[in-house]
Amino acid sequence: NKPVVVKPVDVSAEKMKYIRELETLRDRFANSEIDIRAAYQGMSVIIRDYIFAVTGKEVHTYTLEEVKEAKMPALETLMEEYYTPEFAEHSAGDVMASIDKTKRAIETWN
Repeated sequence: NKPVVVKPVDVSAEKMKYIRELETLRDRFANSEIDIRAAYQGMSVIIRDYIFAVTGKEVHTYTLEEVKEAKMPALETLMEEYYTPEFAEHSAGDVMASIDKTKRAIETWN
């Protein structure tokens, strides 16, 4: 077996990368290129990709209960906020406020 080599992660570069992705998502929503559901799905992917990039934890498939058990309160809060707009028959939510919350979660993640 080959030893697993873990490369150090440049967290500040990852933060900038994923914040840019959020800004692109914001622009696409503001320009009516995507709807509310797609915006929330995009936020969910972005925050999970960011967490995976900086922690190596495969959170893409985590349920809310698994996120709670993993002690990731920022992700837990966001998942709860995203859930209804992502999966409801008629999506509703304040996309811009949720993007700002997601951005703050990325900026303050440690």
